[in-house]
Amino acid sequence: KLIVTTACDRVPLVIEWFVGRGKTAEKALAHAATLVSESKHGDELVEFCFRRVYSELTERQQAVLKVLALIGHPMPIEAIAAGAALTIPEVSDEIEELKLYSLLEREYDTHYRDVVHSLLPVTTTFAYREVSKSKGYEDAVRKRLTDWYQAKEVKDPVERALMQKVRRGERNPELAYLQVGNSVVAS
Repeated sequence: KLIVTTACDRVPLVIEWFVGRGKTAEKALAHAATLVSESKHGDELVEFCFRRVYSELTERQQAVLKVLALIGHPMPIEAIAAGAALTIPEVSDEIEELKLYSLLEREYDTHYRDVVHSLLPVTTTFAYREVSKSKGYEDAVRKRLTDWYQAKEVKDPVERALMQKVRRGERNPELAYLQVGNSVVAS
């Protein structure tokens, strides 16, 4: 433990990233040796470690981080999936992995009446820099999210209006689905 904490310059976030990344004792010691050989400290160490962690993430994991960094506030999994152009199960799996790396946080939001996900400010900064490297990426994500929040895929105008309210957290999802079900039965 002492070798790892010393290599991480005793920076808690770096230690969390390090532990999430080095799942075995052998890997942890190898990563610690790399950190010591690079002799980085403070902000430079945080940047170096984030780059290493980020480079090992899958494209889907990077997409989840980028969406959260772009929006900058907690989001439900469905919105993340829409922004990242992934399915909800794919995003759910990636979120579990990203939690192991201590790259995102989860909390219950009474506004959405659901669990939402967000990034730590330092992670947001790094991930947003990655977004800015890809021309047109931000616009594409924002368009997908706008379409999703506007429920453009829902054809029925009444259902679309309800879905928009649910997605914005203005309407209890269970009651909205019950209302849609009742209107289908009544037709």
